[in-house]
Amino acid sequence: MNRPLIGSGVTLLAVSAWLAFDAFATPTIQRKWFNTYPEACGFLVAAANECSLCHTLLPNGDPTALFKHNNRYGMAIAANGYDIKATEPIDSDLDGRTNGQEIKHDCTLPADPRSVVPVSSTTWSVLKARFR
Repeated sequence: MNRPLIGSGVTLLAVSAWLAFDAFATPTIQRKWFNTYPEACGFLVAAANECSLCHTLLPNGDPTALFKHNNRYGMAIAANGYDIKATEPIDSDLDGRTNGQEIKHDCTLPADPRSVVPVSSTTWSVLKARFR
């Protein structure tokens, strides 16, 4: 008779731990990204702050769903044990530019093949990337 009560307690503990991990994991990974790319352009910093750099918002607009759906860049980060630098040689969006090139040189979203270099960006690396 005590067995269901123990099972419920274990389940409650497991769910609480999962929720706590889920709540703190994303800001930790986000901080890791900012530490890896302190010189990232404003466009990517804004995307990282909105969490859209690594996650996709579902069509129903539910903001709680954002953290449950990684985009291709977010999946690459997870697949590499959350080692942000390890994703640099990967081309997550299959646009011919690696994640590292997109983040460090192009100022484009590594998960979106439609992401283009912002017109207002005029750094040397961005200008070179426009003409490749």
